[in-house]
Amino acid sequence: MRPAPRWPARWTIRWPASRTRTGAPGTARPPRRPRRLIAAAGAALDAGRPEAASALAGQGQPLTTEPGALAEIARVRAWVAMERGAMHRVHELVVAGAGPIAGSDPLAAAAMLRLGAVAGWWAGDSKLVQDAADRMTGLGRSGLIPGPDALQAMADLLAGRPAAAVPRLAEVVAAARHVPPEQLAVRFYAANMALLIGDFDSAHDLMLSTAQACRTQGVIRFLAPLSLGLSCANFCLTRFRAATETATEGLRLAEDTGQPVRVAGLYSMLALLAAIAGDEPRCTELASSCAWTASCCSPRRWSCSRPRISRGGWSPR
Repeated sequence: MRPAPRWPARWTIRWPASRTRTGAPGTARPPRRPRRLIAAAGAALDAGRPEAASALAGQGQPLTTEPGALAEIARVRAWVAMERGAMHRVHELVVAGAGPIAGSDPLAAAAMLRLGAVAGWWAGDSKLVQDAADRMTGLGRSGLIPGPDALQAMADLLAGRPAAAVPRLAEVVAAARHVPPEQLAVRFYAANMALLIGDFDSAHDLMLSTAQACRTQGVIRFLAPLSLGLSCANFCLTRFRAATETATEGLRLAEDTGQPVRVAGLYSMLALLAAIAGDEPRCTELASSCAWTASCCSPRRWSCSRPRISRGGWSPR
């Protein structure tokens, strides 16, 4: 009997352990397809493909009942809804997804609740922000950045109580300087909080460093909103040329990655810059391009008033 041939080592296929592990005897094999679909949905979201992310999440949802998997599907869908301007829908999704994992994965639940608070802010609804803050407090976790105090400060600011809000938001901005670049979402939230309290230097530095980390890590979806925030910070620091260049680059990214809310915001930012420069035709052209309208906010309303700014009219219609 001839012995079995021995193949050269270079022809041997070495499968990763995760590809061959079947678990202990008598245990059910974990469902691979829903997990792969959900992972693919998250990857598509990070890559700036919201439509593909939504489709993949939709395929994975009926295949799983695992709370963690359903929470990840809710997170993906919430980010897609935010880019479509459906802010109340964002809040509904994150609350539904965060609840079942509050005990098993409070950090993931907290991340979802932060997104719900941001959606409430954009919707101009302090009750939604307050609800997210209360739910995060219920997690019973300390050391969260931003934590429930920061979300409460957002609710206070939206409700017209800046004296109580600004110091707590400033604490978040200071703490975020020590957060590793890998924690993109934390730094992104903190940079926007710096804008809210008028700390434009910190906002500029945080957004610039976070954008660089996004490029390094291949997380495309944050680049357009970071460009909008960086342009706003440059504008407030009277760096108008830098603000225009950043907004122009961000607009191209937002259009390429299907982020209509960011497209509207960046057109509106460019219209404001043209108005400040006294370029009424350019301002009017940019304002007419800002055609997105939603119940949560209306960049078109602001941009359409900007030709009046270029003529010295400051009061909105």
